[in-house]
Amino acid sequence: MSESPRDSRYHRLDDATFILPQTAPRKGRKAPPPPLGVRVQSADIEAEVRHPGFHHDGRRTSGAWVVERHDFGVCPICLSTKDLTEEHVPMRALGGRAMTRTCKECNNRLGSLSEAALSALVAGEVVVEAESDALDGFRGVRKATAALRQAPFSPPTMHVTSGDPELLTTIAAGEPLSVRYRLLDPVPSGIAILKYAYLAACVWLREIPYSQEAKSIRAVLMAVRDGQELSEDVRKDVVGLVNSMVLVENPSYDLGPIVLVEPTSTDAGWAFVLGQRLRCPWPFTGLQPTDRRDP
Repeated sequence: MSESPRDSRYHRLDDATFILPQTAPRKGRKAPPPPLGVRVQSADIEAEVRHPGFHHDGRRTSGAWVVERHDFGVCPICLSTKDLTEEHVPMRALGGRAMTRTCKECNNRLGSLSEAALSALVAGEVVVEAESDALDGFRGVRKATAALRQAPFSPPTMHVTSGDPELLTTIAAGEPLSVRYRLLDPVPSGIAILKYAYLAACVWLREIPYSQEAKSIRAVLMAVRDGQELSEDVRKDVVGLVNSMVLVENPSYDLGPIVLVEPTSTDAGWAFVLGQRLRCPWPFTGLQPTDRRDP
C-alpha cells in the first residue's frame, strides 16, 4: 500500500479476519457492531472478544454514589433561561436518562456534533482502507468502517459495518488485500465526554460552578456548538479525555445513569461511570465532589 505523510495516522493490518454483515445495510446506514464482550472458545484459548480499549478488573472495588437528577433555572452550559429541554446524561444510546435540562440549542447542536462519534468510539469503530493485491482486482484505495475486536493472544477481527461495494465483494471472495486502519477523529468524542462530565458534576454538586475552570469548559462547549475552531491546546486537552476514558463491565444490577466513584490506589482521581459503560474523570481540579453543599 502506498505511503504518504498523512499515513502516520494509520496502522497496517496483515492478519485480521473480516466478518461481513449477514444483511447488507441500506445506503447511508451501517450494520450494528457486535457486543463488546462475546464469549469465544477455541482449542487454545477461552476468552472474551473485546474492543481493545475495554478494561475489566473484577477485583477492583471503590466507594460509589448514585447521582440523582437535578434541574437548574438556566441551561448549565450557556446559562440561558430560554427553551429548556430534557438532557440525557449520557445519551440514551449509551444508557443515559434525562438528568437535567439544557437549552434546546446546546442540547440539539452539541448532540448532533458529538454523540454519533462517541457511539462509534465505544463500539470500537475504525476506518479501514484497502488496496487489491489481485492482478484483476480493483484499482486504487477503497474504504470501509468496521468494529475492531480482539481476544487475548489472537489476531484482530474486523466486523464490517459499511463500506465500498467493490471492497465488500473482494472481502467476500477471499481475494488478497493490503489493509490498514485508523481510529476515528477523537475530538468530537472528547467533546461529548467533556459535556457529560461537566453536566454530571453540576448535577452532583446541585449548582453551576462559576470558577474560571468551569467558565473555560462552558466556553469550549459553546464554541463547538457555534461552529468555532478550537485552538491546538484545547484540542489536545479534549483528546486527552478520550485517552483517559475506560469502558467498564456492566454490573448485574442497575446503578443508574451517573455514578460518582472515589479515587483508588490505581485511579488517583474522582470519576464518573456514565450509563454503566464509560468511566471518565471528574472535570474540575479546583473543585472536588466533597465540596458539595448538602441541603
